[in-house]
Amino acid sequence: MQGPNKLDLAHLPTPVQKLEKLSTRLREINANSPEIHIKRDDFSGMEVSGNKIRKLEYSLLEAKNQGCDLLITCGGIQSNHCRATAAIGARMGLKVVLLLMGKACDAPVGNHFMDGFFGATVHMIPSDEAIASLEDLFPKYASLYEEKGYKPYLIPTGASNGIGAFGYKNCMKEIMDNGGKAYDAIVVTVGSAGTYAGLLLGKEAYGFEGDVYGINIAADHDYFFNRTKAVIEESNIYMAQPVSIPDQWIKIIDGYQGDGYALNRPEDFAFIKEIGAMEGLLVDPVYTGKALKGLVAECEKGTFDHCERVLFIHTGGLYGLLAKSGEMASYL
Repeated sequence: MQGPNKLDLAHLPTPVQKLEKLSTRLREINANSPEIHIKRDDFSGMEVSGNKIRKLEYSLLEAKNQGCDLLITCGGIQSNHCRATAAIGARMGLKVVLLLMGKACDAPVGNHFMDGFFGATVHMIPSDEAIASLEDLFPKYASLYEEKGYKPYLIPTGASNGIGAFGYKNCMKEIMDNGGKAYDAIVVTVGSAGTYAGLLLGKEAYGFEGDVYGINIAADHDYFFNRTKAVIEESNIYMAQPVSIPDQWIKIIDGYQGDGYALNRPEDFAFIKEIGAMEGLLVDPVYTGKALKGLVAECEKGTFDHCERVLFIHTGGLYGLLAKSGEMASYL
């Protein structure tokens, strides 16, 4: 495969299941609605569950090759990426420093609890100090730990950069090696664009003939359209032959972000509960829940009437459910 090598850190390949009851319900509403299948990347590992570990397989080999002994990364207080980085850093014997946006908690829950459980050093960054991007603080903390004798490796939010994108380029190969031609479209959450950009790289590399759709759970279409292009451009640094992805391949379905990142409306919780009772499937309120809700709404509207089978990628985030348990209690 053209591109960098990787470590083997995740439990791969992840399985695919048909959502029988959901597919039947959708066809009762819209007779032309496709079958919905789901790729369970939440099964990528108990402690590293979700999509981030696929990206970290590439990032951490680069860190190892550069002789780094410290990982610095960032995210929201319930960042799945930070939890996965903390877990895998502990496994590899690397010190992990997390820059988390939010307020310190006396009794951390969910991902934030697990960050400490895995021994990460956490610096809480007030929202007003984080400004537009936590990554702006990287030089400050890199210098701080360099003075202590560490050699840091910096990983952006979600490991969504040029090298991280290869995680989902490789996922597309996995899909194609396991019956991918049967799907007319692939749908995935877009939260920092690395997963989505990687799938588009894989579409180009492995000949997936369908469309790859991203449903954004924050920001808007234009932001993620441009961010996707930027990540793909970064990935060309690692390839002998640069790749150009046509703009028309970038299909961002906007309108399901609600009030913004990690902010939910009552209908989000109602949908998550409905899917749980219907399919015995856990989806989180920040990522997969919003995106699957968007896919269902688009199927009802007829957006996917041209498809016979659609593959939705479950990108994990289940520990984040615990942080929302109070808000969700009335729906249980």
